Amino acid sequence: MDDLYVDNAMLDAETTDEATEKYHQAKKLFGDAKMNLREFLSNNSKVSQAIKEDRQSGRIIKVLGIRWDTETDVLHIKLLNEDRGTESLIKRKIYALVAGIYDPMGLVSPMILSMKVFLQQLWQEKLSWDEELPSTNKIESERHLAGAEGPDFLIPRRYFREYGRLQIQTLQRTLPRLWFIYEVTMGKRCC
Repeated sequence: MDDLYVDNAMLDAETTDEATEKYHQAKKLFGDAKMNLREFLSNNSKVSQAIKEDRQSGRIIKVLGIRWDTETDVLHIKLLNEDRGTESLIKRKIYALVAGIYDPMGLVSPMILSMKVFLQQLWQEKLSWDEELPSTNKIESERHLAGAEGPDFLIPRRYFREYGRLQIQTLQRTLPRLWFIYEVTMGKRCC
């Protein structure tokens, strides 16, 4: 049950046989609790064939709020639309744009971090939610928003295809007042 998140269960395996076995175990566990675990998907065609009676239709689905292309095994994170309209720039609008980028893993944090710092500045200037930004702030906000515009940010779900034990650590200075620390520890997985 450690891999269960609200309405999504995420299972991983090192072999297709192990993945199929985990599917059967999960079905039994939930069945014993009188719950119908369904709509399975896999990035592996052999596993998908083995579970076809419970398979979710579609190539691109949402898992934990992030779109996943199961054929290419790529995650899609939606960025800002370049056509944001001609609405006045107000603190409420900027906050909504930044909050609209759903990135629970922090993969696009460097692209939106400057906008978050800019929002802090707007709070310090004590602008109300619906007060139009002064011209200097408008120019600065456009510059920050442009950094988070574009098509979906695509990242392979499994960054490395084959690897042993791997640890990635970075310490990056992003802005004069901020340090960004990110650590990921990965193990070997196939599916």
